[in-house]
Amino acid sequence: MLYFPEICLAGGCFWGTEHFIKKIYGVVSTETGFANGNTDHPSYKEVYTDTTGYAECVHVQYDNTLASLRFLTEMFFRAIDPTSLNRQGEDEGTRYRTGIYFVSQSQVEPIESVVAEVEAALGAKGGASAGEKAVDADLTLPGRWWGLGGKHPLSRVIEETAA
Repeated sequence: MLYFPEICLAGGCFWGTEHFIKKIYGVVSTETGFANGNTDHPSYKEVYTDTTGYAECVHVQYDNTLASLRFLTEMFFRAIDPTSLNRQGEDEGTRYRTGIYFVSQSQVEPIESVVAEVEAALGAKGGASAGEKAVDADLTLPGRWWGLGGKHPLSRVIEETAA
């Protein structure tokens, strides 16, 4: 059985994020869903109220011999506005926040490296004052994950990682 690394990306509306991400060579699969909330089996209607804590998210499996996590992170930040708090374009609310939800500690360094480069580039363009964080994104384990089709197997991985 082949193993493909996975990551969850929250970049506003999950349909737009998924549309962009699944076109990247090396992405094996995508699934839209919700991450980091506080209820079980949330419906889109419930998440839309911004009271569940969930972010619209795309679970991504990728072949790291074809697309590195660093490359995926760079492409993700090119597709969204990483400086925007709780919105992307016309979509506004906490469910549209930006996040990169990693499933293993080995993913942290490449993600943080890209974030630092993006922040430096934004600072050089006057996008952030000295010492101010330009990228407004959650960088954490995905907590609860609910795919649109039900509980995703990733939930098991996260529970084992947290234990």
